[in-house]
Amino acid sequence: MRFPSLLFCLLMLPSAARAASPRAQLKELVEQARKTPDDDALREKIIKLAVKLKPAPALPEEAERRMARGTAAFKGARSISDYRDAAKEFEEAVLSAPWSGDAYYNLGVAQDKSEDYAAALRSLRLARLALPNGKEIKDLIYAVEYRNDKKNSPEAKADREAGLQKEKEAARKKSLEGAVFAQTKSFDYGTAEWVISLNYGQGAITYNVISYAGEEWRQRMANSGYHGGKVTMASGPAEGTHFTLVNRESLPMVTPGDSLTCDVSPDGSSCTCAGTLSDNDVWVFQRR
Repeated sequence: MRFPSLLFCLLMLPSAARAASPRAQLKELVEQARKTPDDDALREKIIKLAVKLKPAPALPEEAERRMARGTAAFKGARSISDYRDAAKEFEEAVLSAPWSGDAYYNLGVAQDKSEDYAAALRSLRLARLALPNGKEIKDLIYAVEYRNDKKNSPEAKADREAGLQKEKEAARKKSLEGAVFAQTKSFDYGTAEWVISLNYGQGAITYNVISYAGEEWRQRMANSGYHGGKVTMASGPAEGTHFTLVNRESLPMVTPGDSLTCDVSPDGSSCTCAGTLSDNDVWVFQRR
C-alpha cells in the first residue's frame, strides 16, 4: 500500500511546483493589490518579483488602454482638473499592472501637474523601484520634493488660510445683499416696527408705527411731529457684516448725528445694534 501512495505524491509534485511558480505568485499578488490599492509594501513586493522575471511580464490590455487614455488626457490638459482626469486613467493602468515602472512614472507626472505632490512622490518612488536606472525619475522626485516642501511651508499654509478666510468673508457679505432685519416693540402709544435693510453697499433703518393705542396717542404723536408712515431714521455704508447707520436729518424724536452700530451674526440670522439712536440700549433684529 505504501508504493501507490508514494507514486501518487510524486505525480502531484509537478502540479504543486507550477502553482508556486513566480508568475503564478505575481498573478496572486496582483489580485491582492486590487483589493488593497493603498498597500505600498505589497506593491513593492510585486515590483521586486516582476523585475526578476525573464521575459518581463507583458502589460495587460486594460493597462495599455488606460495608458493610452491617460496620455490623451494629459496632452489635452489645460487645468489642474484636467491633469487629475489624466491621473485617474494612469491609476487604473497601475491597478492592472502594479509592476509597471512606466505606469507609475506617468501617474506621478500627472499627479505633480495636478499639484498633488504627496501622491506624486509615492508614485515616483515606486517607479524608481521598478526602473532603478531612470535618472529622469530621480530628478523629478527631487523637484517634486521641493514643490511639496514649499507647499507645506508655514508661509504657504498661512497664505492659504488667509485666502480661504477671505473667500468665506466675501461669500458671507454676498449672502447679506438684500437682507432685511426687523424687530417689533410695543409702547404706551402703540406698536412700532424698526427695519434694517442692506442693499448695494448701503444700509438704512426705517421706523413705522403699525398701530396706535387709541386716537389720543395718535394725536399726541402727530403733535410731536410724527405723522405716520415709514420714516428713514438713519443710513450709511454697509458693505460688510459690521456697519454704522447715522441720522443726518432733523426727524421727529431723532437728533441729527444719532447713530446705530450693528453686527450681523455669523449665520446671518440676526443683527445686533446699539448706539445713541437706541439710547445705548442693545437691539436685536431678526432676519426676515
